[in-house]
Amino acid sequence: MWRWSLWTVRNLKNGIMDKARRGHKLSDRQKQRNRLISAVRGIVERGFGTLKRCYGLHRAKYLGVFKVEAAFLLAALAFNLKKAVSLSIKKPMFLSSA
Repeated sequence: MWRWSLWTVRNLKNGIMDKARRGHKLSDRQKQRNRLISAVRGIVERGFGTLKRCYGLHRAKYLGVFKVEAAFLLAALAFNLKKAVSLSIKKPMFLSSA
């Protein structure tokens, strides 16, 4: 019960998708809610999947929370820089039509 009050204080929402059980199908409202969650979840999961697959974050290489967090942040920084460069090549920001 205390978790829900903490969620409301921080203005967070439950992002866990509903699952159908044997003999109990999902209602239309639950299906619609799952579609909304999966739209955001797919974007986020793609980034984590790339970090795991290409940047070696499928397993922690260091011991200790500080070192593991530092390794993750450096990999995320490299991922974002690579993404920014590829976006700037597609659409140069320094060439303005003004």
